[in-house]
Amino acid sequence: MKSTLEVRPVFHWTEDRIKGHLIICFLSFLPERTVEFKLKEAQEKASPEEIREALNSLNFAEVEIENLPSRPPEDYYKLITPTE
Repeated sequence: MKSTLEVRPVFHWTEDRIKGHLIICFLSFLPERTVEFKLKEAQEKASPEEIREALNSLNFAEVEIENLPSRPPEDYYKLITPTE
């Protein structure tokens, strides 16, 4: 697992900051590992670097849709696919 992480020393002095840092690191690592396991289940091959690149390239647009006059507008997120 350490081979896919770019680890460097980070200096936090309080217990709350240390715990917060660990939670942020875990939450950033979780999507990559989840995708890696899902791809493995589907018998697809992708390196951790390829997965990270794909996740970093995702773009979303926020869209507000007005439904009925009696209901407030709802926000949705649309995945934007790049065109070549």
